Amino acid sequence: MKALQNNISRKEQKEMINAYILENISDDHIIFGCDKDKVNFVWRCFETQSNPHITNHQQRLAYWFSGLPSCINIAFNYCDILELAEKWGSDVSTEKKQDDICANWFNYMACKFIQLREKLNK
Repeated sequence: MKALQNNISRKEQKEMINAYILENISDDHIIFGCDKDKVNFVWRCFETQSNPHITNHQQRLAYWFSGLPSCINIAFNYCDILELAEKWGSDVSTEKKQDDICANWFNYMACKFIQLREKLNK
């Protein structure tokens, strides 16, 4: 999701992605006090449920996201992924670009989640 289209700034894109992540964190048994609590809840789930043999956190998180954990609802089908990518300013004008976006989706979301977690835990 490199090229920005639709006159969306990087800052606006980042805000939309962070909002998407935070809006899609849920648990029926927990009332979260703040965004930091939400992100740290997902991180704790990730640490207990993911494969510890994958040492790179981003790769490990991407793999875990691809398993569709119940604590965070990240888009997983092509139509939803491409709709979000276009909304966030990515160029989805060719089949190649669409395939690249979808192939990298969980890795991209893992990267954005880690960045958000670092920002909220400063």
